[in-house]
Amino acid sequence: MAYPFSAMPSLREFVDKACSCGITHGTAKQTAVGPKGEITFRFIRRGNGPVVILPDIEDDQQLTPVQVSSLCRQLDIDPVPLGLTLGFLKDPIGLWNDD
Repeated sequence: MAYPFSAMPSLREFVDKACSCGITHGTAKQTAVGPKGEITFRFIRRGNGPVVILPDIEDDQQLTPVQVSSLCRQLDIDPVPLGLTLGFLKDPIGLWNDD
């Protein structure tokens, strides 16, 4: 049995796929200074929708299923082409009880 992590895209792959699903704004950067120094936030958005902050990882690092699920929900894009099933999205880590 393959683990759900094995087919997850890298951050770069996710952003490329999201752009092909109607994300109209590219990645923008905003820098802030925190207690540990300078922090860069990267975010994308769909049209005039809310800003979605990207995980603070390298572009070639693989996303987790929960990260992909969260980004897809926030951007309102179909997660199935990214390797997630609807059952996984309903209960991504097996802790929710919808009954």
